[in-house]
Parts: sequence; structure tokens; C-alpha cells
Amino acid sequence: GQALEWWQKACDGGLMRGCLNVGNIYLNGVGVPKDPVKAVGLYRKACTGGEMESCSDLGWMYQSGQGVTKDGAEAVKLYDAACKGGETLGCRNLGNLYEEGDGVAKDDAQAAVYFRKSCNAAGGGEYGCNNLGTMYEWGKGVNKDPHEALRLFNRACDAGQMLGCRNAASLYQAGSGVGKDAGEAARLFRKACDGGDLPGCVQLGSMLVGGQGVPKNETAGAGLFRKACDAGEMQGCLGMGYLTQNGV
Repeated sequence: GQALEWWQKACDGGLMRGCLNVGNIYLNGVGVPKDPVKAVGLYRKACTGGEMESCSDLGWMYQSGQGVTKDGAEAVKLYDAACKGGETLGCRNLGNLYEEGDGVAKDDAQAAVYFRKSCNAAGGGEYGCNNLGTMYEWGKGVNKDPHEALRLFNRACDAGQMLGCRNAASLYQAGSGVGKDAGEAARLFRKACDGGDLPGCVQLGSMLVGGQGVPKNETAGAGLFRKACDAGEMQGCLGMGYLTQNGV
């Protein structure tokens, strides 16, 4: 399309953001055939030219083996460069590698350090906040602290990360170190669901079917199970099966 032509012109003229945008087009196949190899070349050019988001994207290509041979160690280098350059997703992704032991020795404490860097960065840190919340929830690399986990999940949720909303809801639902509150759990599952988080829809559906924190409404619950199932969330299909078996 025309956007591709303009961004390619910008890239050719030395504007690395243009190269990043063209790389995204080829990676996702927007108006052109998908070409991850071409995307890698563009991300590499932009990264070398100082576009830190491209370094993070190139790291993802090495981590996932798209357009290049999978190489966790190279992903670590690229995420580290992106993180040092202020790219919050680079910090979060580097934390993931330390948590998983992919391309680097597994180190939960180091993972937490990078998740915190991402979370505390200005703008775009919501993913890091959610990941750091999970570390506090389970006591991985930090002292277990459900209240801090809840604070971080809520921060991620408020910034638009629906997984943060769902994780906060799960803490309220279970009463895991925080006051059990089915009504607040249902509200947060609804927020997650409305934001496109399908597991959140399933959880809300279960609460509607059981009348937990919300008035019992099996029809509305079934609607959420079906919505999730149709979109590929298998727990929704499972829920529909149980409801159908029970004659709902």
C-alpha cells in the first residue's frame, strides 16, 4: 500500500522508524506476502541505526526463530541493548528469558530486576508490572508479597494490560493473601473480558453460572463461554459442554 511506499522512502533516507514500520508490514503480511526474513533485515538496519524498539523486535525474531535461526543468546544481547536504550518491552522480554532460562542461566532474581525496570519506565511498562506482580505472587526472585502483587496487577490493569486485570481478579476470588471479594473479582474479570481477554470471559462466565459476586445468570454465562470458545479459548468450550450436559 501507499504507507509502505512512504515508509520505505523514509527508511532509504535514513529515518530508522521508517525501516521499523516496513519491517512490521513484512512480518505481519499487511498488504504484502509475509516475509520474516525481509523483516529481520529491516529490524537489523533500524536497530543498528539506534531505533531501540527494532532491537527488541529483532530480539523477538531470534527468540522465536522467525526469519533467522533461533538463538536465545543473541536475543539476550538484543533485549539488553533495547532495555539499556530505554525500550521497556526489551526489559520485560529480557526478564522473561532470565525467568525461563532461555539463552541465559535461569535466574528469577535477575528476571525480577528487569521486570521492575520495565514496570518503572515511563510509558509502556504495564507488561513489566504484570510480570513483576506474578513474581511477588509466587515469591520468585523476591519475597512473597500478595499485597504488592495486587498493587502491581492493578497498576498494569489501569494501564490497559488486561492480564493484569485478570490476575488481580484471581487474587480477590481466591482471597490469596488479600481480602476475599467475589464482587471485585467479577468486576475485574468483566473489565478483562471487555478488553479482549478470553480467559477473563470464561472466569466471569463461571461466576455468572454460579452466582458468585454477581446475580446468578446461566444464560449470560453461557454467552460468555460460547464467545470464548468461538474465539479459540478451549476453557469456554469445556464450560459450554458442562452447561449443555446439565440442560442449560
